[in-house]
Amino acid sequence: MRASIEVLGYNPNSLEVLLGQLVNLVMDGEQVRMGKRTKMITLDELIDDVGVDATRYWMIMRSIDTTLDFDINLAKSKTDENPVFYVQYAHARACSIIRHAQEEKFDIVNNKTESAHIKSINDIISQITPLDFEVLWQTDNEKEIETTKKLILKLEEYKSVVISAAKNRTPYLLTKYLQELAASFHQFYTFSKVLVDNDKLMAARLCLVKSVTIILKSAMELISVQAPEKM
Repeated sequence: MRASIEVLGYNPNSLEVLLGQLVNLVMDGEQVRMGKRTKMITLDELIDDVGVDATRYWMIMRSIDTTLDFDINLAKSKTDENPVFYVQYAHARACSIIRHAQEEKFDIVNNKTESAHIKSINDIISQITPLDFEVLWQTDNEKEIETTKKLILKLEEYKSVVISAAKNRTPYLLTKYLQELAASFHQFYTFSKVLVDNDKLMAARLCLVKSVTIILKSAMELISVQAPEKM
């Protein structure tokens, strides 16, 4: 390969070959032994079975220095135990919050249309100032403060994670980060209602939610996994 690269006029040292450990396919709690023809599964068959997104995500979910147990049933499941579903659902949930904030609603009881909470998330982002985020800490609810702070700190880690993953050829750091960010967002959403009557508080929390959508989508694009807006 190096000789071929050199013949084509390129630097042969630009080629890097990273060798990974074995991937064990697990189905119904049992390892699929590739040596038995009756149980042999090709990569194409795996993709057809679990999907492209799940295959890509699971394949880079561990360091190449460790053996990967690829649980086929879990990779197909739509539960929080499936890492790729958990992350994609976090993105879809965040998008849903922003979408609902911008939609008019019909009050069946009073037979009237209610205005949307905001006209546009972009307007909120363009108008908010750093001082406006102080409202996030003006609460006596310790869980609100704790989960909000944890989410902000996790969002700030993104740049360093990308740099580290690229420099060290460790893409699994991105999937690890995605899991952690998704978990932080779910915890934040559990304790902090976003669409509230306090306009300043709602604006600050909506900006956090928008930040989550941006970074989740960015990280998933880096590993070629879709970031659905609805699930």
